[in-house]
Amino acid sequence: MISSRATQRGGSADVSAHPAFATCIAIATQPRFASRRVEAIGLSRLRAFGLRPISVAVNGDIFQAQEKCLRPGVPRPLVQYRWVNMAPKVRLDGCSSLGDLIQKAHEHLEALSIRDIAAFWTEVSKFLRGRNQTSTQNNSGAQLKEILLRTLQWIGEFPFRDLTQTTLALAKIISQVENSGGRIHKDSAHGLLHDRLIGNRAQHKQLIFEELVAASMPILHEFDERHLSNLIYAFGLAKYVRVFEDESTNFDEFAIEIIPRLKVFEPRHLSNILWAYANAGAINHELFANAADIVIGTNQIRGFNSQDMSNMIWAYASAKEQHKELFEAVADRIFYLDSLRAFKPQSLSNIVWAYATASESHPKLFKKVAHHIVQLDSLRPFKPQDLSNIVWAYATARKSNKKMFKKVANHIVQLDDLRAFSPQSLANTVWAYATA
Repeated sequence: MISSRATQRGGSADVSAHPAFATCIAIATQPRFASRRVEAIGLSRLRAFGLRPISVAVNGDIFQAQEKCLRPGVPRPLVQYRWVNMAPKVRLDGCSSLGDLIQKAHEHLEALSIRDIAAFWTEVSKFLRGRNQTSTQNNSGAQLKEILLRTLQWIGEFPFRDLTQTTLALAKIISQVENSGGRIHKDSAHGLLHDRLIGNRAQHKQLIFEELVAASMPILHEFDERHLSNLIYAFGLAKYVRVFEDESTNFDEFAIEIIPRLKVFEPRHLSNILWAYANAGAINHELFANAADIVIGTNQIRGFNSQDMSNMIWAYASAKEQHKELFEAVADRIFYLDSLRAFKPQSLSNIVWAYATASESHPKLFKKVAHHIVQLDSLRPFKPQDLSNIVWAYATARKSNKKMFKKVANHIVQLDDLRAFSPQSLANTVWAYATA
């Protein structure tokens, strides 16, 4: 154990004297305390965690702390902690292109704090969503590799907020690249990100998310509901399920943490969690059963907006989780709304698709959705996949609506070509019109 000069002299030093105390976290350095972290805002906050500061190390970044004695005469072990700087040091905003962002981060690589690293990956995700700003440089690939290596080197010491931000950003980047469609040019931004973050047969993606799992599992109890929801959403978006030696998965560990807290999750967070499980193909009957019972039993459905209801009901249908009462509650909630203007085309598509897939009959719901579509001035906001899913759902549920089918058909005929339809979407559309 490293001791300080103060300790060597028989004295002690105040931990709050650390120059960057307000922007650091302390992390236990011994393996048996590896999951113990202290977010330090001030000395009183440190003591609130049940720790009594003892000393600061010679180099100023290691100190010892002792747990408060719960009973007189019962000694508590000294635990050695290391400060990790959290304060943002490098301004990463204002870059004109993805290549510029990577170069700037690389130039300040040694100075990047944990918060800077998390911000970097968020900025990469934003550039990828933009247009004409994804140009890269000849050395961008090598620079990005070094930034990634530094991220993985420090990821085990990220507090839950920055760990969530980083995981979500990486998941979004990887999902965007994987779903970009068509052949990816190796010199493009998508090609660069695919090479560094996904790799052949997704070996890089597997390594990255394995490290993210290892960093998050020991500290799940520290996450608040919003960050826990976002973390799980990220793993669902990336479709990463880690199977442990006992055949349990990271999603099983998530459920252990989620289920006792189900009542305090906001509708948006709960729907995102359920969506993540379904999207990743992670089966957990207990979670889905308990979530549905709570939504119905506490009448939480009134707090669900259009996107929340869409995500939740899609998740139950996709995961093949039966819960008739939940499907009825959601359908009734939608039916009694004054209008469906708040529902995006994809949400409407997912809802009717879910009811048809789950074989849940609710004639009033199908009639209301069809009436809404017929009354729209244009179907241009609807993507081919949305239209295909809608007509397929109505045909499958045997809820044919002639006016709606005619409007969808007229819209498709007026399109310049059908190349936007995937072969499966086109086949489903033709089948629906032949069946309805």
